[in-house]
Amino acid sequence: MPEPHESYKSFFDDAPLACFSIGVDGRILLANRRAHELLGYPPGELIGRPVIELYADTDAGKRRARQLFERFRNGRRIDGEELEMRARDGRSVWVSLASSPIRDRRGDVARSRSILVDVTARKRAEDDLRRARQRLEEQVAERTRELAASNEKLRQVERLASLGTLAAGIAHEINNPIGAILLLAANALESAGELGLDERCRQTLEKIIANCQRCHEIIRAVRQFAGLEPSTRELTDVNAVIRSAIDWTRGYARQHGAELRCELAPDLPPLLISPAEIEQVFVNLLRNAVEAGSSRIRVRSERTGGGVRAVVEDDGRGMSDEVASRLFDPFFTTRRHGGGSGLGMSISHGIVSAHDGTLRVASTPGRGTTITLELPGATRPEPT
Repeated sequence: MPEPHESYKSFFDDAPLACFSIGVDGRILLANRRAHELLGYPPGELIGRPVIELYADTDAGKRRARQLFERFRNGRRIDGEELEMRARDGRSVWVSLASSPIRDRRGDVARSRSILVDVTARKRAEDDLRRARQRLEEQVAERTRELAASNEKLRQVERLASLGTLAAGIAHEINNPIGAILLLAANALESAGELGLDERCRQTLEKIIANCQRCHEIIRAVRQFAGLEPSTRELTDVNAVIRSAIDWTRGYARQHGAELRCELAPDLPPLLISPAEIEQVFVNLLRNAVEAGSSRIRVRSERTGGGVRAVVEDDGRGMSDEVASRLFDPFFTTRRHGGGSGLGMSISHGIVSAHDGTLRVASTPGRGTTITLELPGATRPEPT
């Protein structure tokens, strides 16, 4: 019969699991064939090697190794601890470690009896599953954001459609009285000599006629916004439109103690726009800035590639994020008792969107508001 020691050695070497033993100095005393195969070492090469060298070469890996080694030296069992080890060729090998301390005759810890179970395939599958779950969560989040954006666009379209119908009705109702005022003022101006009107009255009538004509332009823009009248666009100097809007608004700003300043870039490209519509947008922006209690309002323009960016900045009351998020909603206003209709910014947003542009707002309560309007270059030569 074979010697007991030889039988144990044969059983140890032929075990299907990786088995090894380390001493209290941390060096490997015994390692079977499967342990060498698992870590990619030739037979016998693990013997005498510090076990810490076999752990993952990271701060976390080395720290984990020291913790487990201290548990062994203190005579504590290790059951099913999963850790990353490093094979001879640099491969990452995940194992489940079970280890028991072996004591000498005095009861002191002398060595360990350890078993390693290869769990690399399971860990890789878990990593793949985790990455797949993360990708899925990211895709769901992105799809949710896209869906929310699409729903918001749909709500905006529905609001604008309702607004267009209402705006068309209002435009129709006020068009006739404005026309009558224009006709009467024009007749009075023609008969100024017969009526004995002085120069001051002539100038007043001219202003009435000019403002009635402007009202007609606004009504036409509203009808175009409602889709009842085609929008005629032409190559236009945006700076000229801004200056015209400032001229129309300067007296209103002066009455409210606001100063208008403009810094217009001289090299802007002409844009294919409806001048009356874009002028209406700037008038709305400037009037809103005045009515926000501003003392200084600055209008800037600059080139953006083939397009134009215009910025209206004020030092007025500003607004909260909640108010800013609803600024372009039809009929939303914070000046309901002050005569605000809540239509100006919604119409402005619709006009800018119809020009393939953007209108953005940034505001801080107590510090003012900045509204940025961007219009693209002249890429469509035909009227729409």
